[in-house]
Amino acid sequence: MTADETRVAFGWRVHGLGVMALAIVCLAWGDFDPGQPVPKDFPDRTALAYAAAVFTLVAGAAVEWRRAAAWGAAALTVYYALVVVIVMNGRVMLALYAEFLQLQRRSRTVRDRSGRADRLRCQRQHQSDPGRAQH
Repeated sequence: MTADETRVAFGWRVHGLGVMALAIVCLAWGDFDPGQPVPKDFPDRTALAYAAAVFTLVAGAAVEWRRAAAWGAAALTVYYALVVVIVMNGRVMLALYAEFLQLQRRSRTVRDRSGRADRLRCQRQHQSDPGRAQH
């Protein structure tokens, strides 16, 4: 085993153990970890916290088991992509998307107005100089 392979194997083990430790703490507290900002008024928050902790505990254990490491890593990826990013931060993402759409509409309005101003300026220049060649 080379030094690079040892480093990869070590990182893989640390990641799996860290996920398992975080899941155990979440099970003990009966709450989400601080990195998962779930609103306090979320329906069935405690049950969801326990389910998420059990899922991450099983996925962390799968990462530690060589035969299931890829499946455990994929499960954690899907969990963090779907649950944490979309469900937990969905309102923030929707608010940012709404702000983006509003800014896009404003820039389109400014661009349309400036385009009209350019056309009017060109028309005035051509009207004031009748001997000028047309484009």
